[in-house]
Amino acid sequence: MVRDDLAAGRLIRPFADKGLECPLTQAYYIVYRTEFSELPKVRDFRDWLLTEAAKDALDN
Repeated sequence: MVRDDLAAGRLIRPFADKGLECPLTQAYYIVYRTEFSELPKVRDFRDWLLTEAAKDALDN
């Protein structure tokens, strides 16, 4: 979620030089009502989120 900002220098990893990292221990969920699952705006947003998450997983 912050890869571009890190690359551009808008964000930094504090203490990265000391090898300190905080791995994620939380999960994210896409939640929507079943009857809205095929609305174009819901479907497009869901598909975009899943695509971004898959790209991020490949980078790590």
